[in-house]
Amino acid sequence: MLGRKKQRKTEQEFEKLVRIFRKVALQDYSEKPDIPDAAIEKADPFTQLSVALRFMIDDLERSHADQQKSKELLQEERARLVASLDSLALGFMIVDKHGQVLMMNPIASKIFECEAPTQLEEIATKLDPSFKLLSHYKRVLQKGVAVDKTEVAIGSRVYHVYLAPIQLLQRSSIIGATVLVEDITEAKALERTRDEFFSIASHELRTPLTAIRGNASMILNFPVKKQDMNEMLADIQESATRLIEVVNDFLDASRLEQQRMSFKYEKFKLSEIIKDVAKEMQFEAKEKKITLHYDMEILQKLPDVWADPSRTKQIVYNLLGNAVKFTDGGKVAITAAEEGGLIRIMVSDTGRGISAENQRLLFHKFQQANTDLLTRDTTRGTGLGLYISRLIAENMGGHMGLAHSDIGKGSVFYFTLAIATDQDKHQAALPATH
Repeated sequence: MLGRKKQRKTEQEFEKLVRIFRKVALQDYSEKPDIPDAAIEKADPFTQLSVALRFMIDDLERSHADQQKSKELLQEERARLVASLDSLALGFMIVDKHGQVLMMNPIASKIFECEAPTQLEEIATKLDPSFKLLSHYKRVLQKGVAVDKTEVAIGSRVYHVYLAPIQLLQRSSIIGATVLVEDITEAKALERTRDEFFSIASHELRTPLTAIRGNASMILNFPVKKQDMNEMLADIQESATRLIEVVNDFLDASRLEQQRMSFKYEKFKLSEIIKDVAKEMQFEAKEKKITLHYDMEILQKLPDVWADPSRTKQIVYNLLGNAVKFTDGGKVAITAAEEGGLIRIMVSDTGRGISAENQRLLFHKFQQANTDLLTRDTTRGTGLGLYISRLIAENMGGHMGLAHSDIGKGSVFYFTLAIATDQDKHQAALPATH
């Protein structure tokens, strides 16, 4: 009877050991064999197995805890790295040696309009074809040297792109590359602005001043016929008018930048503004054999807008003036439509069009959509018109932009104005207070 009980107890202990072994195999160290001191002294094979299993579990438990701690440390380091990369003001990507984009921070995702994982080949299609991204990437992998390129076009922006190899510390093998992308559009515009300012000083200021001084000197120092006198005085008047226009542009730009320009809001019909500007532009349009089109029936059906009429006229005059200026024969049209609680005004032309490169210069200070700085005398502009118009539109709660432009086919510019609400209409009906 005692032998059976002992055998049964041994079987139970063996089953317990088997159960513990199975748990250990599943990395579960919650149960350990009991080893009484008396059993250790006997040192029979079963006890030896239990002791060995106990030691093994203790070692595995410590090892697992160390691994878990290392894993947590790695996760913490990775979280810090990801947070640092996400906070970068630059686009950042990690690409493996097979061209797979493994990681991409939010700035890079926004620039390339995609997310990792993706292929570098797909990214390359979004860049200016003249910048051979895949060729530079292969050179980085093969030669282990960095590639640094500026003025890379992506859409309507300009970027600085930097590629560098990722190299293991222990070995010299290259396992991939990092790609940094920095938006330098504003910096390039500022750089060009300095050059443009000197061009303005040379052409838009010095030229009319020289004309005024020369004609005045001729009148004062030499006998001049009445007909010649009239021509000289007309030239002086034209030059003085041009100088006033330039000074006004400078003052408007300065007031807008300092938010010191005042706006007199009221409810009015946009159709009247468009009709007035179109009439003023008719003579110049006819001289260039341009058809100036607007549909009063459609315009009059639009809701009233809430804005400054004189500033609105300034924007319309600028857009129509540019369209006529850069169109040699053909058509210029101005249309408007209600869109998302705003009125969207569009000016289209069949003129020269603007290249993708020059589109990036639009709406910046002193910028003209022309790569040649010495052609201002033919267009007579400070490069402030679109810049001022954009700031005016934004100050009145709208926005302004280029819808599209094709070389040799023409361009479409637009701006938006707020629709007058019932509250605006009520305010407009109140008597003015002093």
